[in-house]
Amino acid sequence: MTDDYSVDNTQMQSTTDPGEVGTESKATTLAGELERLRFAVKELKQWCLGTIAQWYESPTAQAVLSEDARTNSVATGLTVTRTTTGVPAAGIGTRLLLRGESADEAPSDFAALDAVATDVTAGSEDTVLDLLLRVAGAALSAAFRFTTTTAFRAIFSHANTADRTYTLPDKDGTLAFWTFVRKTADEIVNNSTTLQNDDALLAALAANEVVAFQCAIHLTSGVTPDIKVAFTVPSGATLRWGMVGNADPSINQTSVGASGTGILAQTAGVALPGHILLSGTVVNGANAGNLQLQWAQNTADASDTTVLANSWLLVIRV
Repeated sequence: MTDDYSVDNTQMQSTTDPGEVGTESKATTLAGELERLRFAVKELKQWCLGTIAQWYESPTAQAVLSEDARTNSVATGLTVTRTTTGVPAAGIGTRLLLRGESADEAPSDFAALDAVATDVTAGSEDTVLDLLLRVAGAALSAAFRFTTTTAFRAIFSHANTADRTYTLPDKDGTLAFWTFVRKTADEIVNNSTTLQNDDALLAALAANEVVAFQCAIHLTSGVTPDIKVAFTVPSGATLRWGMVGNADPSINQTSVGASGTGILAQTAGVALPGHILLSGTVVNGANAGNLQLQWAQNTADASDTTVLANSWLLVIRV
């Protein structure tokens, strides 16, 4: 080195802070200039790689580090920008590619994050985030997409005591493992045996969805009219249901497999209130629609038959 400056490690490792704009520490010798250049090299490497001991140290990992006086806010630490010389349209995006090494590839694409615009219209821009992974040696492909229609967060948390695997159903639809519907007001039918849809007790079924359900009905009715109940499902669905709580044991053993077919729910021979519990399964076909409770008087009568508030329907997706 010039003037035998780096004749030993101590001299080669020597650095000098050149200061900030307005308070510069000026070099008066070539050795001083080299020390300032080494300081700048080390500072740049530390910003990119993390803390290092010497300015010439080779990286073992990469990081992006910066520091300021914030204590409780988020600031940008790294910006990755990819623009176009053309006219942007839906589908334009920027990829962050993560690479490693496999038995036959060096480098090997391991994963990627794609930030993609689905709408580039001024003032109404929408974006999604795709996570790309490899499966069985194939090229990277989109495995998960994150999107939202609101400005609020979906927060995921757990307190598992071991690793758990959660498998999503292979179909479109809202991710809800159960639906619970509570009737909030009494509903009255009189002088009619025509099955009608209950105002509240129904649940949406996605195409090809399989569900189990229970329905608790609290009711009042006169001795003559009693009540009959049924369920309807979308065309092409397979339905099977029955009840307990009927005053006639033989009806408690009835299993119904047809949509819209009613069965007598009370034959107590006395004025009610009463309670019955219905349960069953639906294997839905290609048509989305509703699981719908229907009911009517079993014998037309001028007195009221009432399904009471706090009756409920529970649908469990399986």
